[in-house]
Amino acid sequence: ETIKRTVKKIGRKGKWDVSLGHLGYVKNAEVYWFDFNIKKLWITFGEDENQFRTILTKIDEKIREYDEVIIDVSHGFRHLPILMTIDLIITSLKEKGKIRQILFAEEIVQYKKYKIVDLKHYLELSNIAFLINTFKDNYTVSKHIQLRDKEFLKLAKTMRQFSDNLMGLSIEHLLNYIVPKLLTEIENIKDELFSDELQEIKRH
Repeated sequence: ETIKRTVKKIGRKGKWDVSLGHLGYVKNAEVYWFDFNIKKLWITFGEDENQFRTILTKIDEKIREYDEVIIDVSHGFRHLPILMTIDLIITSLKEKGKIRQILFAEEIVQYKKYKIVDLKHYLELSNIAFLINTFKDNYTVSKHIQLRDKEFLKLAKTMRQFSDNLMGLSIEHLLNYIVPKLLTEIENIKDELFSDELQEIKRH
């Protein structure tokens, strides 16, 4: 949505305020209002498994309302950021490009200085794990997985070619061209996090 800003010469210095669907910040006696169309979403506290399922359902329903989302998990309490992250992992596997950023405020100096970091990289790691393990188990690759890492992107493309040739019974092309290419792509992966799974694919 387009963010609209108006300035008023009132208010206390350095204070954030959420009121009537607007987010305001007071600086040097000027109030900056940002029209975000803020809506409250009431959820249960999450005391048992059934309530966890209810929270996940509500989070999923809200995310599905938008084409693209930016999630901030900085001020979540205990289980809520975890449940949100679980839903984001599921969403990223189903809907390509849906999640733009996952923001978290890292505390640098207690109560004074914070650094905003993007956790989307870790979401990509879950996608890579799903990609590799699915291929290892049945030689298929999901078309919905979106990757930014160039080496893993090349690997995913070659895995899809392997799967397509296998399903199409193009065995000669598979053995003479795709398999050597796949082995090369595996060797180019330097991330040790997935080394065991990739070596198992090589042995197959």
